Amino acid sequence: MRWIVGIDLAARSRGAVHMAAWLRANHIGEPGPEFIAAHVVDERLRDPSTTAEVTASAERSLTAAAADAGVENPFSSIRVVFARSPEDGLAAAADSADIDGILIGRAAPRAGGTLVRLGSVARRLLRRLPAPILVVPPDLDHASVGTGAAVFATDLGETSVAAGRAACRIARSLARDVVAVHLDPSSDVGRDLLGDRTLLALWTPVRTAADVAAWVRANGLDVTRAFVSHEGVVEGLLHEAIREDAPLIACGSRRLGTVDRWFHSSVGDDLARFADRPVLVVPTP
Repeated sequence: MRWIVGIDLAARSRGAVHMAAWLRANHIGEPGPEFIAAHVVDERLRDPSTTAEVTASAERSLTAAAADAGVENPFSSIRVVFARSPEDGLAAAADSADIDGILIGRAAPRAGGTLVRLGSVARRLLRRLPAPILVVPPDLDHASVGTGAAVFATDLGETSVAAGRAACRIARSLARDVVAVHLDPSSDVGRDLLGDRTLLALWTPVRTAADVAAWVRANGLDVTRAFVSHEGVVEGLLHEAIREDAPLIACGSRRLGTVDRWFHSSVGDDLARFADRPVLVVPTP
């Protein structure tokens, strides 16, 4: 797999550098993943007399980023991209490099509350989704990456197929299992509507683990186990990821437009904001 790793030369890139190094170190077989570091510079600084100087300075800083993170440099190359915005530059770099995904850090650490969770660049990239986006907490390090199965969220629809394939591909390269989780909050609805425990016992879940397993087989996904969680969508996925000690959570996205986002929260956005581990958001082709 080939990844663009967005580096902003600030603390929030540290987790992204660690995750890239971890993926390289734990890859099974050949060829291994390739990581291309990309630093976006405001295109207004594109001056023939200073471009070489800006590029050389950024390259030195990017090389130092891996050393500062205390890991072996995972980057096969370093690119300095001039663009109107960081997200424009990363999207352009991903398109020109024929990559499989973009790896980027977020603003908020793994634990503790902060007002800003994603940061403006990660937020806008998740809205555009020019490629699969792997969002990493800034304080993630090798010891923090989960040792269990990858967790893949499915709504049992078309929007989840590409995410399932991406999760299986990454897990296979790490010799890890994949757990498919479908979130069915119908028991919560039943509890709210019925209340009485006797009546609640009559409540039938909309989906079962057998339904999830059948969907997995129908789409040819190499998934080890299938579950149904009856918690809220984001809470249920986070709890499953903790139980599995997952190295990452993967989910699909419908690329909600601006108007839709006023009325519908994006599961991928919410996971990327609050998860204590990397979250992979994969667009529907």
